[in-house]
Amino acid sequence: ERVRLENDLRRAMGAAQLGLVYQPQLEIGSGKVVGFEALMRWSHPERGAVPPDRFIGLAEDCGLIGELGALLLNRTAADLEGWRRRGFVPGRLAINISPLQLHRGDLVNQIRRFLDVVRLPPEKLELEFTETALIDADRRTRRVILNLHKLGVSLALDDFGTGFSSLGNLQRFPVQRVKIDRSFVRNMPNRPKDATLAKAIIGLAHELGMRVVAEGVENEIQLEMLGD
Repeated sequence: ERVRLENDLRRAMGAAQLGLVYQPQLEIGSGKVVGFEALMRWSHPERGAVPPDRFIGLAEDCGLIGELGALLLNRTAADLEGWRRRGFVPGRLAINISPLQLHRGDLVNQIRRFLDVVRLPPEKLELEFTETALIDADRRTRRVILNLHKLGVSLALDDFGTGFSSLGNLQRFPVQRVKIDRSFVRNMPNRPKDATLAKAIIGLAHELGMRVVAEGVENEIQLEMLGD
């Protein structure tokens, strides 16, 4: 099954099966949409929608994550140009970066070229990576992260609180934003400990001068609890 899925993914790269959706990011205080996160989706002709947690990890394991990342940048660039022609300019654009992309390839130059092509101010681009990327960071990865910061792009720590968090990494790396994992947000109304943890993450981030994004807000109760 894994071999078949890998072969299907390789074919999908050039068969227009992979597309993007954009998840809005709203500011709680104003209710305004302040940004979008670009998310890749795979629509298989026979399997239907293949969940990202199935094919992203597979792409990392079989060496396709670099191509997948480049495809995401190209598709995003085309969408931004289309939006611009229609008179719509998004606020902040967030893109997920795999730990392997930080370690392999020429990511800094890829991002620099992307910014030039789409004519997007660097501060409007946010690159998201997980806690694991920081915890396992070697010298090369640290250099890549610092060089991305020098480009002027924003750096965000994704799924914060779900891994083996090292709070020292929040000081060692130029992170401007942390993202509360959707598992905390989903259970906030029914699990007081998750609500407490979410509020603790918000308080910690604000004390460190960082902004916070809560993932997976789906109802008014969650929104109200995060706004308290």
